[in-house]
Amino acid sequence: MNKTIIININGIVFHIEEDAYEVIRTYMTDVKKHFAYSKDSDEIVTDIENRLAEMFAERLAQEHKQVIVLQDVQAVTAQMGSVSDFELDDEESAYGTAEGVKMEKKLFRDVDDRILGGVCSGIGHYFDVEARWVRLLFFLTLFLGGSGFIAYIILWIVMPKATTRTDKMAMKGEAINLQNFKKNFDEELGALSDNFNHAATEAKPALQKAGAFVRDLFSHFGSFLAGAGKIIVKIAGAFIVFVGGMALLGLVVGLLTFIGFWNSTELDAFPLTIVNPEYRGILSFSAFLVVFIPLIALVLFAVRVIFNRRIATKNASLGMLIAWIIGVSCMIFYG
Repeated sequence: MNKTIIININGIVFHIEEDAYEVIRTYMTDVKKHFAYSKDSDEIVTDIENRLAEMFAERLAQEHKQVIVLQDVQAVTAQMGSVSDFELDDEESAYGTAEGVKMEKKLFRDVDDRILGGVCSGIGHYFDVEARWVRLLFFLTLFLGGSGFIAYIILWIVMPKATTRTDKMAMKGEAINLQNFKKNFDEELGALSDNFNHAATEAKPALQKAGAFVRDLFSHFGSFLAGAGKIIVKIAGAFIVFVGGMALLGLVVGLLTFIGFWNSTELDAFPLTIVNPEYRGILSFSAFLVVFIPLIALVLFAVRVIFNRRIATKNASLGMLIAWIIGVSCMIFYG
């Protein structure tokens, strides 16, 4: 009878024997110390913990048991490799699979090398074929009754995308061990740095041209506004004044008509019947203020644009704002 401990790895709860726990705890401590000074060390350690959780779950499922024992930990850590493997002088040993097992490739969508969904690049990894030839094949099959397009859509739906580093390594058939985790992470950082440098070199002339274009555009646009643009703006302002004035007049007439009908039977219809008769007047006037004040502010702004002079004073504007806030508050309260 052995003592067991409950641990949590990557959100998965495992029961593990005490001696096995000490081994895996020491193993992860060494891993964290080794990657402590690496860029984004937390991401590397998280990926390694995710893989350990997957491997433990697979072993428990295969052997139909519920507790991780020392033999399980030794087998998993041997497959993942140890920190001491990085101390080897031979580069091939440092990034090789001496401690790992060559994985069977799995079919994933490569979202890092995609045009649409990454289907072609994923198939290319699986069959060791360049993605461009797979894309060319799909393109040619488009002329065969569109069968290539249908097949691509089906594969896009069926194939999972390689989101984690473990998925990407399985997609390429690489052994999932510490050395390859570090190798893939270094390659990603190198590729990211190269992409940034390349983008900066390529983008600088384009940005300079874009800046010159934007400056010329605003310069010509300013010249346009100084001439014909003013006429167009004034015409638009006059249109807003006319339409807004008609709308204001309609609101006033509508309010008076609406209030006059409250005590008759013409408004006894849903949804007006849900309003308490005691609050109908205040609700009507509040709704009128909420719509009327922004509309009159728009008309006054249009008049200001046309005549290039301020119509409403600051006190009048402040008073309209206060009246609008009161109207909104009353609608909310009585509503």
